[in-house]
Amino acid sequence: MLANEYLNELGKEAAIMAQTTLSATDAKKIINALVPVADDADKKQKEAAFAKRGEMMICMFAPDLANFVGTKWGFINAIADYCDHALPQRMTKGYYERKWGKIMTGHPMLDKAYAMVGEAV
Repeated sequence: MLANEYLNELGKEAAIMAQTTLSATDAKKIINALVPVADDADKKQKEAAFAKRGEMMICMFAPDLANFVGTKWGFINAIADYCDHALPQRMTKGYYERKWGKIMTGHPMLDKAYAMVGEAV
């Protein structure tokens, strides 16, 4: 019962977000906030952050999201794709367990992106 209610509400929200534009400027601001670069970051840290940002931008134009480019729904799905498919900086023993945990309980970066997209006009 609760799952049906959740899916119905998600469907309503998805429909609204699919009809709501998100400017390239706002998308870039959100991506920059999701992957911040500290003023005192060294060259390697800056390069890693810029690479992550670039990967997120690429996800925004993935073929499976072509119908939603420039919308809030497209952006959220692009960030979800990034979160689901980006490789970790270091592959550790517990990587797959942590990844499963994020699938089941929510991914902090995706949750933050969702909140920020809701605030973007």
